[in-house]
Amino acid sequence: MRNPMPYSPLIAKLRAVTRIRDEDAAKVNSTWINEYRTNAGSDIVSAGTRIESLRVILDGWAARYRMTADGNRQLTELLIPGDFCNVHATILPAMDHGVTALTDCRVGKIDVAALDNVIIEVPVLARAIWRSVLIDLTILREWIASADQHDPLKTVAHLLCQLHARLGIIGRVRANRFVLPLTDNDVASVCGLPAMPATNYLDELKDWGLISRKGDEITLNDLRAIHRFAGYNARHLQFRNPAERATA
Repeated sequence: MRNPMPYSPLIAKLRAVTRIRDEDAAKVNSTWINEYRTNAGSDIVSAGTRIESLRVILDGWAARYRMTADGNRQLTELLIPGDFCNVHATILPAMDHGVTALTDCRVGKIDVAALDNVIIEVPVLARAIWRSVLIDLTILREWIASADQHDPLKTVAHLLCQLHARLGIIGRVRANRFVLPLTDNDVASVCGLPAMPATNYLDELKDWGLISRKGDEITLNDLRAIHRFAGYNARHLQFRNPAERATA
């Protein structure tokens, strides 16, 4: 049995893309500075800030966002436990977007210099981190392509399929059921929809029997059916086989 890691969602995500031994995963602990909590609605990283430490979501949900010309906030990507907030900013002068907490969050701070030293000692960690970043970018491209179909119902269904896959990697899915602790406004913003229609689309997917919804819980009743309806293909995530991860 593996010893639990201090921020296991991150370790789980890295192990989803690359084989990492327990002893190598444990070395990530040496990069730990501290963790802190932030309230829903607060910025975790603000646009224009320079990199001081890497931030990773340990618990809760956040989102990348850009401010539009008319002063509205447009969510562009959802972040769940295990996701880095600003890893790409290590090679850029400053953040070109903000990251906001959609729920109360627990956030980890990782010292960049210490992480660099660990990566020199264990190169596989660099491959795991950057492969996870590349997969995040692939998810974003697939998401843009889905939204560009101009079919809002399929866009919402695609989002649910994507979240089901990502949450499953970190052990947050049970019997195709997961918690979606977002407001209808959040769902609407990330899908590029008005708030009220976003609620209607979720209700319509429920009426069609593709999902069940009880409070914050979403159940995908038939994975093949909703994947087919949304035009969703999980292969773009490029995660390793779960059995292979278990032997890492």
